[in-house]
Amino acid sequence: MEFLDFGGKEYIIYMDAEFQTYRSPIKDDKLALAGYKLTPPFVYYPNDYKYNTYQFLLNIAFIIVERSGATHNYIAAFPSLLNSSSAFNDGRILEAAYTVASPSIVKEMGRVRPDVEKFAFLSNLSSNSKKSDFLKVNTVYQSDFNPEMVKQSVSTLRYLCEQLAPHSKVVHKGHTDIDAIANSCRLYNMPVPALNTRNLNHYSHKFVGLFGEKHDKKLGTLQELFASRDQELRWLRNTLIADSERYVASIYGEGLELKAHNPLVDCVYAMILDIAVAKYLSD
Repeated sequence: MEFLDFGGKEYIIYMDAEFQTYRSPIKDDKLALAGYKLTPPFVYYPNDYKYNTYQFLLNIAFIIVERSGATHNYIAAFPSLLNSSSAFNDGRILEAAYTVASPSIVKEMGRVRPDVEKFAFLSNLSSNSKKSDFLKVNTVYQSDFNPEMVKQSVSTLRYLCEQLAPHSKVVHKGHTDIDAIANSCRLYNMPVPALNTRNLNHYSHKFVGLFGEKHDKKLGTLQELFASRDQELRWLRNTLIADSERYVASIYGEGLELKAHNPLVDCVYAMILDIAVAKYLSD
């Protein structure tokens, strides 16, 4: 833990989120009128000139690290906004691999998923049967929620943004998490927080050709490059993953596989990469 940089704050928060994505025609952008912040697309498509794209939280996890080294896990999942109003009528399909829910729900989402490209938008589907299956995936996901669960998730987000954020250095990879937090705060009538952040993407130039290998710059790949060469990092990662598995099982029961794209796993990976950058790439 000697390489943890608290940035003068009381805590470090390692944070990761998965998103639910909606788009709105540029000529009649109801989401812009509602005050939401658009996010540039990850991958550009031929009709991007017609639409603005917006991210909201599907789920979020964070690990609080105290100066003593003690850690605390948090995770929250949010209901789908699809067709909750006319502004949310064109969303991307919910992918089971990016979903936090009961194991049976995740399995059923995969079973009913139509044969369409990954992250397809509803409006791009020409087949009524595929549109129907798209909506079934959404219905299955929503069935895991009740008002108390939604209240608890919003409370967790409020805790992060209002109580923890002023006292914390928030470490993440990529800026979309921050956009999604801002939009979900607006959605749930919370002040948008001023986060003191460290974006691991700012070190991307140092990851090129790391250890002389050709690789992508994905979080899972990068943390493995370091953990495979550093016994202490590997032990810390495996210990934190085991803690995460116990924590998630206490909420959703046994059987939910924890791997990359589970936000809590990605929080662990962000912590390993953050320490590795300070330890090996600080010059």
